[in-house]
Amino acid sequence: MHMTLLRRKLTIPPVWEGAVRRERLVSMLNTAIKAGSHVAMIAGSGYGKTTLLADWCRQQDRNAAWLSLDSEDADLDTFLAYLLATIESVLPGFHSEAHGLLERSRERQGALATLTTLLADLDEQVDRAILLVLDDYHLAESSSLNELIVRLIKYLPARIRLVLASRTIPEIKLRAWQVKRELCVLGEVELAFDLNELKKLRPDLLAEQLSPLLASSGGWPAALGMTPGMLDAYLDEQVLQGQPAEIKHFLALAAIAESFDAKFCEEALGIPFTDERRDWLLRHRLILPLGEERFELPQPVRNMLRRRGLPDISRADRLVWQRRIGDYFWGQGQALSAIRCWIEAEEADRAAKRIVDIAEEWLQAGRLEALAHVIDAVGTAGKQPELWLAEGEIHRRWGDFERAQERFEKALAGFTATGHEYGKALSYLRQAQAFASCGRVDSARDNLAKVKPTLASNDRWQADMLNLEGGLELLAGHAKCAAEHFEASLRLARRMNAPYVEARAAHNLGVCYTKLGEFRQALGYYDAALSCGQKQDVPMVWMTPINRALVLIYLERVAQAQAAAEQALEMVRRFKLAREEGYALRTLGYAYVKQNEFDRAASCFEAAEQLARRASDHLGIAYSLNYRADLAAISGESETALRLSAEAMELASGAETLVHTTEFAHVRAKILVSAGRHAEAQPLIESLLSLASNSGYKYLQHEVERLSGTVARSEKRLDDAERREQLARELAASEGYGVAAAFSQTRITPELTIRCFGGMKIIRQGSEIGEREWQSARAKLLLAFLLCHPEGATKSRLLEALYASESTTEASLHMNLMRLRKALEPELEKGQPSRYVLRSEGLYVFNRQARVWFDVWSFENALRATPPGREAAEIRQLRLALELYAGDFLPEFDNDWVIALRQRFRDRALGACRRLIVLLGESEPSGTLEVVQRALEIDPLAEEFHREIILRFLESEEPHRALEHYQLCERRYQEMLGMNPPEDLAMLVAGLRNHLKSWET
Repeated sequence: MHMTLLRRKLTIPPVWEGAVRRERLVSMLNTAIKAGSHVAMIAGSGYGKTTLLADWCRQQDRNAAWLSLDSEDADLDTFLAYLLATIESVLPGFHSEAHGLLERSRERQGALATLTTLLADLDEQVDRAILLVLDDYHLAESSSLNELIVRLIKYLPARIRLVLASRTIPEIKLRAWQVKRELCVLGEVELAFDLNELKKLRPDLLAEQLSPLLASSGGWPAALGMTPGMLDAYLDEQVLQGQPAEIKHFLALAAIAESFDAKFCEEALGIPFTDERRDWLLRHRLILPLGEERFELPQPVRNMLRRRGLPDISRADRLVWQRRIGDYFWGQGQALSAIRCWIEAEEADRAAKRIVDIAEEWLQAGRLEALAHVIDAVGTAGKQPELWLAEGEIHRRWGDFERAQERFEKALAGFTATGHEYGKALSYLRQAQAFASCGRVDSARDNLAKVKPTLASNDRWQADMLNLEGGLELLAGHAKCAAEHFEASLRLARRMNAPYVEARAAHNLGVCYTKLGEFRQALGYYDAALSCGQKQDVPMVWMTPINRALVLIYLERVAQAQAAAEQALEMVRRFKLAREEGYALRTLGYAYVKQNEFDRAASCFEAAEQLARRASDHLGIAYSLNYRADLAAISGESETALRLSAEAMELASGAETLVHTTEFAHVRAKILVSAGRHAEAQPLIESLLSLASNSGYKYLQHEVERLSGTVARSEKRLDDAERREQLARELAASEGYGVAAAFSQTRITPELTIRCFGGMKIIRQGSEIGEREWQSARAKLLLAFLLCHPEGATKSRLLEALYASESTTEASLHMNLMRLRKALEPELEKGQPSRYVLRSEGLYVFNRQARVWFDVWSFENALRATPPGREAAEIRQLRLALELYAGDFLPEFDNDWVIALRQRFRDRALGACRRLIVLLGESEPSGTLEVVQRALEIDPLAEEFHREIILRFLESEEPHRALEHYQLCERRYQEMLGMNPPEDLAMLVAGLRNHLKSWET
């Protein structure tokens, strides 16, 4: 049989000049190939599959055989003819009896026989690593061709790796190959651009423009380089054209919703969502799974259909559909989706009324960003005063008091115009809370006086007013009086069964007892506030975990405080709470100070200051400067400390509160004493002692008595010094803080010590939990999953994580949950809630507030907290991270999510090695060899580190050691991959053997 072949199909396509080099994906591909896997790249149009593969193939030191498929290749003898030609392009001497069998390949059995002969010949003749790339497989796919591909995956020689790129999911059992780790599948998630790649693609954009663009496009490469008009035309041509009319109609309606399920399709759209339709849409990548039988359209397709719609759906019809879908969502309790649909249906008034119905509930639930989004979507024209009030409260909680007051004024004007006395009172109350938040006590008191007659009969607002009155007393330095107000609010909240109000009152009582220096009692109230939130499925007051961490520092439980502060920081960042983020950063920095980690502390204080400056939060700036001043004094930089302290006190002077000025005066006094300026410090010390004694602030009294003792001792007033120091010791002993400096590094033994690097090991109260106690390996796997997913998981997500594609029921999950709880807490009674595994809003989560040490958390914290620009501290942190990385993550399990995390942690550990080599190369060249060897322990096949170590031996004129290492490298590659090391390594030592032999002779 003679067949004319198109050589262009056998040629690696050119890569356009402006293409971004995607090192992240190239690394993933190299890792998969090194591990002996084939690769399937499955993603819709415009994800850059061909460009990536072409660029990758051109980088390889191995040969790449390329075949671009089209519809004609569905014919088996055509496909086999091209396949033979593809292989011959990289193995010119390849010959096969298969050439004579091509005539029989039209029949299925003949094609299989031909392929079998080809594979047998390849097994004998292939002498080097080869990539066999089949691009655009979706154009040629057929059931017969799928059968041939399965055989290729199964029987290709070990030195040939198959790479298949397709827009649709081939109808072969990819999952089975993945589980056996013989196939690596890259999809839209992996192929989407990340922020670093977008920076390279769009260097014309500012940093603040990149994230919104990435979010709106979903990282889809085609969307990032085109205008909306160009993109719409591209999608219409590449995705919609050729689809059946009923499919296009379904997609246009489904695009109105963010996501959908079968019930939505049937009840809202009136279109049955059969299993056949679902499977067809999934296979053609027109919908994407979200879990729990929910789906979404690819974001660029959804955006395009929202912008343009379809010709057969008029604008009027589309508005009718949007109203109908909005009604459906509201009936299902999906308020956010419903409101968005009504706004898009040009029914802003209806949406505004519904927002008023949910505003208070969302404020209590902490859904600030979602509420701000829907309020903003309504627009300003004709906005109801209730919405101005809700928007002002959002800004108050975000710490933007200027905008908050502006919104409250508009709400007040609206309520005044309509004669709505209740609304006016609420506006005054919210204004008073905003004034109190920024320290304007007198203004807050004036507003509070205006609302009492109107709101006093309403328990809900009475509790709020009691909290506000307590807060004002606290700001004035009357903590005991404040506690009485908060206790009254707490009783009222419990009588109303209002968990959110109860949590806030408990939090405020914690603040009172913190100020009074009664830290154990304060800790109890903070724990009560957190517990209230967890049990009642309502959010905690955001400052509670931050204040709790601060109290732990005062109690000298520094390691526990650091962990709590890190968790609090992660949480407030997730909810974009700028003011609370500043407090969390300062608290974390204080914990670092207590551990003598001054570089890390400085980074936290500086970040908090920058955050406060961006938000024009003068009090936040002052606090950050005050902490920096204290740190500068500890570091012996007296002049810097005094300058920062003066600036902080000037900024804080605008806050009409005694509490704030007290804290700044205390730091100022410490700095003056450390600088030896006792005469200037003495008036401040006396004033602080008087205030502490009158207000009952025991901790402040303890600190200032110590300070006064230091001054007396330096001035040789030894009796006075002894008296002051003795009083400070008595205060410390009675309240459990201010322990001697020798104990400031005390570590609290965790209840659980959990290691997953190098194999899972759990220590409970000093003893390892044995296999018999676990009863099941899946219970351990469940624990690891919850630890590594702080956002929590639904039952279906946990079942997928534990059982992958296995068929099982929720009963199996419940059994493993019971085993997990029993292993961690053997004393747990039936029906008693676990303190480790919590359930909230349908999600299972691990309680990160518990006394638990987890090596993965510490590893990531060590890398995350590395302060750039401070080399000594950075080196310490990187070495700590590598010490914690004791081996691969959970090597005893092979679930997909474990494998993904294992590779991620391994990559991060190797990244730490690379950074250490750079740092040590500048300050400690001899230490780099140890780091390179550590990297090769982590990844024995890491070519760059083999090259590094060989080069170092050659540079130090140790050719024998260079050759010995190359021989070791050869053995590893042969044992693990059955191949020789890359050619560039061989070239490094080329000629060394002969050189050494002649030299020895």
